[in-house]
Amino acid sequence: MRHANYKKMFCIALISSLFLTPTSGKSDTVSDLMKQQQELTQRRNAADSTIQTLEKEIAALNDKIKTDQESADEIARSVQVSAPARTMLNMILSSQSISDFIERIVAINMINESAHQQLAQLRQAKSDKANALEEKKSAIVQMDQDDQKLKESLAIAVPSGSFTPANSEYTNLDISEDQARANIVARESSGNYEAVNGIMYGAYQMANMPPGTPPAEQDALAQAYINERYQGSWVVAWNFWIEHHWY
Repeated sequence: MRHANYKKMFCIALISSLFLTPTSGKSDTVSDLMKQQQELTQRRNAADSTIQTLEKEIAALNDKIKTDQESADEIARSVQVSAPARTMLNMILSSQSISDFIERIVAINMINESAHQQLAQLRQAKSDKANALEEKKSAIVQMDQDDQKLKESLAIAVPSGSFTPANSEYTNLDISEDQARANIVARESSGNYEAVNGIMYGAYQMANMPPGTPPAEQDALAQAYINERYQGSWVVAWNFWIEHHWY
């Protein structure tokens, strides 16, 4: 289900169908809306893919930062002086000469500085990707809102009377009502009564439904919607879904 306030929306659609004379441009309007919807779906799929990539990259950076931080901590411990005199004496005694000792200290300090520079670069890269991730998520929220508006416009442009079993072109599949219903639920939510997608919730992905709505109530609301828009036929709704990927 992809429509917010569907009862109100279809009342508007019904009034429109009663008082507005169909024009030759109506099919063009529907076609244009469908084209916009397809383009929006493509952009959203691309954004979803980018988000998945960014999340993987951020996870890899987190692992790299953790490993490098452990290495940097180990280096830092090697130059920490909790007992200065004894530590220096031990290092001198383990070196062949004062020169070796100095070179060793310089080398450790350079390694320590390099490790911290690399950590800073990794953290900056993680921050940049995190910002990009948030931008993509915000873009998806906007796309979902745009998609909702398109679906509402389509629902008004193609009123419920267009989908009665007697006159609908969407009745070409020889399947049962139960199977058609199961097909829609599978595509919308994989049968998950707690599925969330923006403002959509539940097995039927109904708009503005409160989270936690019991399955039985979801079933009843979905059936009421099918009764109103598709004259009670899940088969007609499923055939429409095949064509448009919403119902």
